[in-house]
Amino acid sequence: MTIYVISDTHFDDPKMVNELDRPFDGVDEMNEALIDNWNSVVDEADTVYHVGDLLGGEPPERRESHALYRLDQLNGTVNLIAGNHAPIPKSSFADSAIDIKESRRLDFQGYSFYFTHKAEHAPDYFDGWIISGHEHENPAKYPFIDPETRRVNVACERIEYRPLLLSDLVSNIKTGERYETLADAPVI
Repeated sequence: MTIYVISDTHFDDPKMVNELDRPFDGVDEMNEALIDNWNSVVDEADTVYHVGDLLGGEPPERRESHALYRLDQLNGTVNLIAGNHAPIPKSSFADSAIDIKESRRLDFQGYSFYFTHKAEHAPDYFDGWIISGHEHENPAKYPFIDPETRRVNVACERIEYRPLLLSDLVSNIKTGERYETLADAPVI
């Protein structure tokens, strides 16, 4: 099974372009790039853990239909972790295959991973690696990989705006090095 991770796509959120300085000329270009990047690496049979904030600031009455619309454009089976922007009520997907969780745990290639949108929401007793997003800015403070705290930030800005293979992430973790972004990590 091929597994990918990503967070904080914030589809349709103009603030991501205007305030966070994503390298796109507008929200339409950002959406198109995120979809193209996603589908260029993820196949239909793959699994993606999206660690929060799939959407931008959609009005509550449109979130369910908009989330379904965006997910239909993306390859793979997407496991959604609840984020803090444009929350989608879990009950709204009762009749669909979509399942939103506050967190998920996964053992993979000898590592234990805990997926949660904000790293500080991981339980104190968990002694594996925390995979989160939420922190878009300040890669020096919230890096892609921090071996000291065993935290991984997969906000799309850190991982070149495309889902990252979990096996590649494990290879980067094994180096024992800290990387502010995926671009700083060795080519695998």
